[in-house]
Amino acid sequence: MNTTPAEQGITFLQAWTYGGPLMWVLAGLSVIALALMLCLLVAHRRGALAPTDLVSDVLNRIGTRDFGEARRLCERKPCAYAALALAALDVLRDGKADGGHVKDAVEAAGSRIAERLQGTVDYLCDLAAIAPLVGLLGTVLGMFQAFGGIA
Repeated sequence: MNTTPAEQGITFLQAWTYGGPLMWVLAGLSVIALALMLCLLVAHRRGALAPTDLVSDVLNRIGTRDFGEARRLCERKPCAYAALALAALDVLRDGKADGGHVKDAVEAAGSRIAERLQGTVDYLCDLAAIAPLVGLLGTVLGMFQAFGGIA
């Protein structure tokens, strides 16, 4: 039995119309989520967090014990890797060359950086929690309209 598309159900435009004004809210949330996701993809890529040229330059300077130049390189190009390297270089500059002190300083800096990065992703998580609730609100309002029509 052949059926036409109109007999198979409602069209997208009809569903959009039936959804009412909350469909615009859902569309807006979707656009914001997509824009935020693309922004985070760019901001959290490996090249932005730890540029390979900076990593190799700093490691070369540390290998030659030129801590001052390594520090200047990190200060010129702020990123997550630079913050970690500066934390280690601060400990080395203070004369606490013990591996435990360096490890503790880098772990503390890494924790701060991870919290900052997680904070930016939290906005996306908030949108992911809010959008289904808006959809549920639309469903409830639709049920009120349906029962109001019956009564």
